[in-house]
Amino acid sequence: MEDYKEGENVLVTPKAETYDLDMEFEDGDEEADDLDMKNLSAKAWLVKLPTFLAKKWSEIEQEDVDLGCVRIHESGKIELILSDNKIYAEMPREYDLEITNTDVKDSYSFVLKRDENGMETGPVAIQATVHHNCYIRPYASDEYRQKVRQRTIEASQPKRTVQVMSPDENRGAYVPPGLQASSADNFGKFVSKKTKIPMEQKTTRMPKNELIDLLFQAFEEYAYWSLRGLKDYVKQPESYLKDVLTEIAILDKRGPYNNCYHLKPEYKRENEPTNDSIAPNGLEPPNGDSAMVIDDDDDEVEEEGNVEGGDEDEEFDDAELFGDGSD
Repeated sequence: MEDYKEGENVLVTPKAETYDLDMEFEDGDEEADDLDMKNLSAKAWLVKLPTFLAKKWSEIEQEDVDLGCVRIHESGKIELILSDNKIYAEMPREYDLEITNTDVKDSYSFVLKRDENGMETGPVAIQATVHHNCYIRPYASDEYRQKVRQRTIEASQPKRTVQVMSPDENRGAYVPPGLQASSADNFGKFVSKKTKIPMEQKTTRMPKNELIDLLFQAFEEYAYWSLRGLKDYVKQPESYLKDVLTEIAILDKRGPYNNCYHLKPEYKRENEPTNDSIAPNGLEPPNGDSAMVIDDDDDEVEEEGNVEGGDEDEEFDDAELFGDGSD
């Protein structure tokens, strides 16, 4: 044990198994709890998990649940394979485990036992000494791409919604007694009203999840698209299209594909036969369908296909796609 200096933390090392912490408080004003260090020689790996996997494991309340196994290959490659438990439904099963630090210093895992009421039932104990720092990441499988897409849609759900009131609930403004109704009516003359745009001069937005699927379909045909080409393909307002593209695609600003969009790496399929050339303008989806969605933000008229009716769209806020994970 290194010498203890006032104002510093006690450094716990393998030589400190018989160290008495109470001896450090000579004045007796502070009380030091016992520290159980019988597992100090045990070795452990500190692994950083993706957020969705850490959350899933934290929700498990049963004991002795088979979470999975770690597979170490002769080449040195390490994988985490989840079990076939139903709790992993619609989740990636295979992950790459990479060791980032093989010489960790002064890092330990502690545990504090508590009863059902949250009261401490024993001293703080050292579970193990951390020897490796690691992190895992899922392979780019179909399950992982579906998980990322679903997380993007859920994170984009609006936190506030508009509630439409019925005629019975909409009672109008309160007019105090003594104030003539005509005076309240004349107040509207001082308020300028926005000129309504005729229906034939409005364009509408399709739901965001449908637009994302349509964009994925476009990038399966061509790897690179200009903004004009995508606008001709999906027939959506330009500002709305740009907002959605920032979530799933990258805009090249130099080179042979200057000012062209291509999918982010996490959305690309492995061994997918994609045309690496730039898509020409004026293309339409293979099924020839296009939707009309009303949007007051755009004044220009866009050509659409046959439409029987439009659904009201939802507006979304951008959210973080995939966090760094949690330990």
